[in-house]
Amino acid sequence: MTLAIQGATVPPSIANSGALSQIANWQAGVLGGGPADPSALYVFWAGSNDLVGATAANYLDRIQTVRDNVTAAMNTLTGLGAQSILVATRTPRQFLDTENDLWGQAMNAAIHTLVGQLDASLPGTIRV
Repeated sequence: MTLAIQGATVPPSIANSGALSQIANWQAGVLGGGPADPSALYVFWAGSNDLVGATAANYLDRIQTVRDNVTAAMNTLTGLGAQSILVATRTPRQFLDTENDLWGQAMNAAIHTLVGQLDASLPGTIRV
């Protein structure tokens, strides 16, 4: 069985393997429902896959999806007790000069702005 996601066929082994699913699995499996280690550094790196298959008509919606997912992840992690979170962005690709690379730069800028807002409103420290 395979799933169709945004025009691509995805094997079931990677279905529900996005960052939010990974956090839920980590919470249930590793933490066993307990709190996160408040002295650990948590690295969250996601978003670039959301631009795969983007078009000029929908890339801003895709970037909003990234913002929504980062917000949900930071709320979950800080709610579990994480105190130090590093949010990674997409590798800069300014020299390639394609639409996808420009959209990646726009996504990175959106993440930078969002992380500043989340750091001010959530407990702990969240940095890019």
